[in-house]
Amino acid sequence: MRRFVAIGSGNFQKQETLKIDQFIIQKTGKQNPKILFLPAAAKDDQGYGKRFKQYYRSLGCEVKQLRLWHTKLEKAQIQDCVLSCDILYLGGGNTTVLMQILKEKELLPILKLAYQNGIVCVGNSAGANVWFDYGFSDLYDDGSVYAYVEGMHVISGIFYPHANDVQSKSKHQIPPISKLREYTCFKDEALYFENEIMITHLR
Repeated sequence: MRRFVAIGSGNFQKQETLKIDQFIIQKTGKQNPKILFLPAAAKDDQGYGKRFKQYYRSLGCEVKQLRLWHTKLEKAQIQDCVLSCDILYLGGGNTTVLMQILKEKELLPILKLAYQNGIVCVGNSAGANVWFDYGFSDLYDDGSVYAYVEGMHVISGIFYPHANDVQSKSKHQIPPISKLREYTCFKDEALYFENEIMITHLR
């Protein structure tokens, strides 16, 4: 079974996504699953990675981090790292930055393989955007310019993370893309998909 969780946003340190995180862990069917965290959308921010490790370890997970902007691992080693986890989690940040490094490291086929192999794949904000046909993104992280950024085309549709008034206003100023389905997700919410079909809206 192919499983994907798209999180709109949320501060895990404040336990804003606790129910979602517990749901993700439960989907592995393991008490102490292995989770691989990629903070690439945040340019491998060390503080972000450290906080994530502490949080998910407190939930009983074995946590590893893959810092794509700084790794010296070869492609085959990266693939082994990705395919050996139970949960693959792409963190938040900038969607364009994330797609840039995923393409540079030739990681898109590896992520898709992890998904096909039944690893529970998770994306938060920018980390969720890249799994869809397109993700609606704040290009410069300052609210000045929003655009559709092309993703991996795993889930058919457009994802709108951390939806709010500013983003919604910007959305309506941009022509829609074809007739793709739109998935809107507010803060502390997530969408759960099985075999590319949305099953439930998590809050």
